Amino acid sequence: MRYNQILNKTINKYNNFLFNKILNEGIEDIKKYFPKLDEKSLRKLISLDPTYKGREQLGKYGQWIIRLFYNNIKNIERKKQFNELLQQYPDGINPKTGQKFEQPKMLPAIKSEDLEKIPNSLKQYEIYKNKIKNDTIQEMKHKWDTWKGRYCMEAFRAVNFAVFPHRGVLGSGESRKSMEEMVRRIHTNWVIFTPSGMQETPYSEEIRYDGEKSCTDEELYDVIRYAQSLGLKVALKPTVNCDNGVWRARISFFDHDVPCEPKWGNWFESHIAFQKHYAQIAQRAGCELFLAGCEMTMTEHRKTEWRKLIAEVRTVYDGPVGYNCDKYGEDHITWWDAVDVIASSGYYPIDDWDNQLDRIEKVVKKFQKPFLFSEAGCMNIHGSAQVPNNWELQGEEDDAEQADWYRAMFTACRKRDWVKGFGIWDWPGNLEGLSPYAVCGRPAENVIAEEYGRRE
Repeated sequence: MRYNQILNKTINKYNNFLFNKILNEGIEDIKKYFPKLDEKSLRKLISLDPTYKGREQLGKYGQWIIRLFYNNIKNIERKKQFNELLQQYPDGINPKTGQKFEQPKMLPAIKSEDLEKIPNSLKQYEIYKNKIKNDTIQEMKHKWDTWKGRYCMEAFRAVNFAVFPHRGVLGSGESRKSMEEMVRRIHTNWVIFTPSGMQETPYSEEIRYDGEKSCTDEELYDVIRYAQSLGLKVALKPTVNCDNGVWRARISFFDHDVPCEPKWGNWFESHIAFQKHYAQIAQRAGCELFLAGCEMTMTEHRKTEWRKLIAEVRTVYDGPVGYNCDKYGEDHITWWDAVDVIASSGYYPIDDWDNQLDRIEKVVKKFQKPFLFSEAGCMNIHGSAQVPNNWELQGEEDDAEQADWYRAMFTACRKRDWVKGFGIWDWPGNLEGLSPYAVCGRPAENVIAEEYGRRE
């Protein structure tokens, strides 16, 4: 794709959001992410950014420019690897799968001869952005809210990867290998990370995220970087869990304050701090979507506190903000107007999808927000297709039933253009440790790959 096509598409379609997501790091910080570019080349690329002030700090568009240029190198490597495969297997057939090797996907890139056009184009973009600021506040808010949601929903083919990772999981070599396989095998273009915050019981006021059951910030940054290097967009969904194993949906307190009893105010204060911590990471790492909570069913009636939480998240993160309600909960939340994206856990019985989609559609039409199933899954256990939300179900393994469930979900949702995508639950950080919900290496994987390939 030519330079002018790339830049014009980025500016006109993605508006202000994409650029605000670009990292604002220093030159020394950035070197390690682009090891095949020398410092002289990096500084030349950085200098093309009209917002660059000539110091060690990058401008707003610095990393975006570097990444688009660096993609040329990646594209060459992908072509080389593909040609080497064809030399090894002249018939073009993978001996392991019996299928043809797929052509490598080319990343959007800017050629050397087009680099000189960047400064003027970005200056024009800044003028365009300032013009928008002259609109009325109400018009601007409407355009911004509408655009944010639509942008992040485009071709949302996501997977929840290495869910609720304990310390050390995301930083492992096995995790990177697994992510590479995920991208290669099922046409995913988004990945959802779910860092855990832990509280002792559903009645505890304090949420911690510095223990062994939570990944470190460094691990999370690194895995986000690696996902981006594979061409993935990233959604961050910080999720609260209980140490005693009680499901987070049961977290609850007295609706009126009682002396010596845990209180909503204290818990929400801790929850806001937890969400803001990861929202700051999402901002700095350039994540394209932030889901501020997941399946907090018994907290959702506290609309004032939730509105405050969303507002606090927006003080540190300027991308699209959503919330992931539990199944059957879509029409019970009254504050969907506060978010940019409505998300839900799609664990519905195999034969009830049409009924549930009819119900959800009323919510989507009422609030006029983009909608996605940021979780959707079924275990490979016989009977799970009727109760896919029951992770405690016991029985014989039934890979075919799991595949049939995914097929039914995709078939039903294909008729509803307001369902913008899915977050498959799940793909493990280690391919040797499969949960009943895992799809890799099972027939469900092929069903997902076919559907995601259809949505490319």
